[in-house]
Amino acid sequence: MIFLNRFKEDRTLVALCRNFSKIKIESNERIKKFNQRFLRLRNKIPTNSRPPENVIIEFYTATLPSSMAMWVKRVAKQTLTENFNEAVQVEKDQYNLKETPSSEFRKVYFSKTKLSYLINIH
Repeated sequence: MIFLNRFKEDRTLVALCRNFSKIKIESNERIKKFNQRFLRLRNKIPTNSRPPENVIIEFYTATLPSSMAMWVKRVAKQTLTENFNEAVQVEKDQYNLKETPSSEFRKVYFSKTKLSYLINIH
């Protein structure tokens, strides 16, 4: 009994919120894995004690690397799932960009992406 009390997972609301607030993406962690971890921690918090969806979305984007967060935030998403999907797409785009041999292509790609972004917000 002493062993179980000492090593069982702490399920108090305070502990759950503390763990949720400390979550960070690992340096080599894929975004899908991180999304799963984020969702598991969020789901451990009782529904009636969870912050509103928009607060969770803000918290989620704040945990992403800044190079990814700015692209995920560029168009406001209404649900956490939409933000997850956008982050996965950004990760794919960033990976594809790194794998592209031509630095000239990268310049054109970024210019078009930035132009598209500017057009969408105006």
